[in-house]
Amino acid sequence: MFNLSLILPTYNEHQNIGILIHRIFTVMGGAEVIVVDDDSPDGTWDVAQALCERYPSLRVHRRIQRRGLRTAIQAGIDMSEEPFVGWLDCDLSMPPELFVEMADRLQSADLVVGSRYVKGGRDRRPFWRRFSSRIINSLGRFLLGTKIRDLTSGFILCKREVVERFRLIGDYGEYFIALIFRAESAGLKVMEVPYVFEDRTHGKSKTGGNLLNFFHLGTGYVGMIMRLFLERIRE
Repeated sequence: MFNLSLILPTYNEHQNIGILIHRIFTVMGGAEVIVVDDDSPDGTWDVAQALCERYPSLRVHRRIQRRGLRTAIQAGIDMSEEPFVGWLDCDLSMPPELFVEMADRLQSADLVVGSRYVKGGRDRRPFWRRFSSRIINSLGRFLLGTKIRDLTSGFILCKREVVERFRLIGDYGEYFIALIFRAESAGLKVMEVPYVFEDRTHGKSKTGGNLLNFFHLGTGYVGMIMRLFLERIRE
């Protein structure tokens, strides 16, 4: 039995969500899994809902007229009940089996991050996406004074008191930078464990569909880093 609440924020992931749910319950039977779907036109929520009878601890929340990664994760957090809370992308780029090791690491940490950029990790996306991510993470480490190498991970398991203390802020993935920075600033221990990030094979990326979209999201990450940097120097 795993006392975990795992949040799965989805939008147009009908080809991936069933596989992901099966993989989670194969290694973590009894975990609370909450799918928060932004009314996907492809019926992702319906695919997930059909599995609720098979997996009694699976819950599906379909959001109508509301969209956004950060708010979807926060909605799942607010619905969750277990003492440990985590989430990951639902495009099968991140291995849910790693949550088993992450749960074990929480014995000596407050937050455990799945990391592409520590020894043993790897990012298999196209070069320009890897390069952009590395630049953003390097800037974040330099300005924010953190040793965490994957500040844009989005793959995490933490103690409930962490997400109760720090509500997520930001527009998209930059929420993760703020969460890690504020947790570290409060003296909490953040640990990274390596994993191999696989590029998606089904569906359309929300971050890398085209260079313009990726640049727009990148400016959001940099903007959050600068906002947190100014907080840091004012302290």
